[in-house]
Amino acid sequence: MNEFARRFGSQACVVAIDAKRRYVRSEEEMKKATETGRGIIDTKEGKCWFESSFYGGRKFTGVDAIK
Repeated sequence: MNEFARRFGSQACVVAIDAKRRYVRSEEEMKKATETGRGIIDTKEGKCWFESSFYGGRKFTGVDAIK
């Protein structure tokens, strides 16, 4: 049994993450992203990472949602 089930019960546990796609537009941004361990995703629109937020997407954390 995992920690969530022990603490809250095993009926159901739902987690939601508000995340915004942040595009990497330059070599400098790519270098910074890889140095900070961001999970870079290659999409048809370009390379990006997903930044976590709270307060319904109004405050951003700088934390990579994928990591």
